[in-house]
Amino acid sequence: MDSSCDRHITDNKAPVILIVDDNPTNLSIIVNYFKDSGFRLVEACDGETALELAASHGPDLILLDILMPGLDGFEVCRQFKSNDATKEIPVIFMTSLADTEDKVKGFRAGAVDYITKPFQHEEVVARVHAHLRIAKLTQNLQEQNKQLEALTQALSSRANLLEISSEVGRQITSILDLNRLLTEIVTLIQSRFGFFFVGIWLLSDDATMILKAASGSEGSELIGAKVPIGKTAPRSIIKRIAQTKEPYLATDISTDAYYYSMNPFSISHSEFVVPLVVGGEIIGALDMIIHEKDRFTTDDRKLLQTIADQISIAIQNARLYELEKNLREMLEDKANSLTELNASKDKFFSIFSHDLRNPFSVLMTTAEVLLMNLDRQNKDKIRKKAQVIFDAAKSTLNLLDNLLTWSRIQRGHMKFLPDRANLQSIVGNTYKLFAENAAKKEIQLEDLTDESVYVHADRNMIDLVIRNLVGNAIKFTPMKGRVTISAVLRPRQNGDARPVHSPKGRLVEVCVEDTGVGIGVKEMGYLFKLDVHHTTLGTANEQGTGLGLILCREMVEKNGGQIKVESEVGSGSTFKFTIPEYV
Repeated sequence: MDSSCDRHITDNKAPVILIVDDNPTNLSIIVNYFKDSGFRLVEACDGETALELAASHGPDLILLDILMPGLDGFEVCRQFKSNDATKEIPVIFMTSLADTEDKVKGFRAGAVDYITKPFQHEEVVARVHAHLRIAKLTQNLQEQNKQLEALTQALSSRANLLEISSEVGRQITSILDLNRLLTEIVTLIQSRFGFFFVGIWLLSDDATMILKAASGSEGSELIGAKVPIGKTAPRSIIKRIAQTKEPYLATDISTDAYYYSMNPFSISHSEFVVPLVVGGEIIGALDMIIHEKDRFTTDDRKLLQTIADQISIAIQNARLYELEKNLREMLEDKANSLTELNASKDKFFSIFSHDLRNPFSVLMTTAEVLLMNLDRQNKDKIRKKAQVIFDAAKSTLNLLDNLLTWSRIQRGHMKFLPDRANLQSIVGNTYKLFAENAAKKEIQLEDLTDESVYVHADRNMIDLVIRNLVGNAIKFTPMKGRVTISAVLRPRQNGDARPVHSPKGRLVEVCVEDTGVGIGVKEMGYLFKLDVHHTTLGTANEQGTGLGLILCREMVEKNGGQIKVESEVGSGSTFKFTIPEYV
């Protein structure tokens, strides 16, 4: 526009009114109306100039003529309303058009009011003042709305943080398994805060912090990582936390002096670490990393400190629960062991009393008959009865030996002394001991063991095992049968025991095979069980204690081996047991 068309009242604080009219006379009238009002007046003679002046001056109100050359008032108003910088400025049309259709068109273009020509001074001033007040009130209301929105957002954020804290509290106080607790914590915090990494470090006994739980695929790969925290350890945030027991915020870890680089986190920017403290002693740290610089707000840090306090208590509770659980299990195990031991003891003494009655009955009956008829007995009859008494006494002694052996094992008083022992030497002692018994039944007793085989075992225990097995084999083998003792070396297999005294090397499998009466399938199921009493007379009515095989099982297992039987009624039996080879 022509510069002569711009006239201003210079008061930078006064409201600005843009007056747009292509008629200079109308402009003068309006300006005259407001010459003493204190307003700053900006004049435009056409629509294009009005748009420019509105953009540069930012008026508080626009008086706009409708009928102008070029852009008419309707189009100018529409452009005002389509521009973010001017769309909120109230527009009052000045026009001689009085039709309802024109007014509606003006309102649709964005006008707030109409002033009809010819102008009425009081009406023009009143409408301008009224709409300036309305605009001011609207502006104030918008600012208040913004403040309210900000306050609402802040309250919402605070409520959300409190909700997170409550949720974390509910979750962690309901979990007593430590590993599950730590996993749930890092997963929950990451999902609620959107952190790149959440980890929990726990203090170990070797002056290090160990990463026990971490979120995300990158974090899970680092579980078990250690950060040293001793006096001579490298500088790190975790070490600083352990020493100061105070939270630490690294707003930009790329420049932070305490940052201890861990490979997946080299692209991250902010880290906040909170100590986990119980009773004034640090037990670990809650570690959070995110990809933005200076990301942790004051509210975030306060909330995370609260959550860290909850986590500390939860970890302590989980540890106490685990300790209590372990103690309870130990007590239950001991109670069960005592119950089983008492049951075994009761069963053992039941077997003992039952088996002791038979030889004593024989002793008493035979001795009584011998005493009553001593004068009428010849030497052969006395010799036979004396043999019966000797056999009964021998059986009783064997029973007492087994009782004492079992008692020492149960009370832990039987020393276990594994050492290098020649197997043939042990078998040879048994061979000599039972050679006479075998000869009486014309049984062929064979020792097929190799003198080069050495075992790593308690010699006395293995000797007792072989004696029991060979004694049983002779007892249940009929006249002119055969009992064979042999041994083979074999590699360890799945299921074989690996005792502490000899975890490596091969096993020696000792076999005692007979051509005796054999054992039924049912009977084989409880040969080595104390809770089932099973005893049988031998083929020559030899007495048994019923305890020998039970002792064999306990002693073989004590030496790191296993015992089993293969048998068929009428076809003999083979007892096999393993012991470690001496390496």
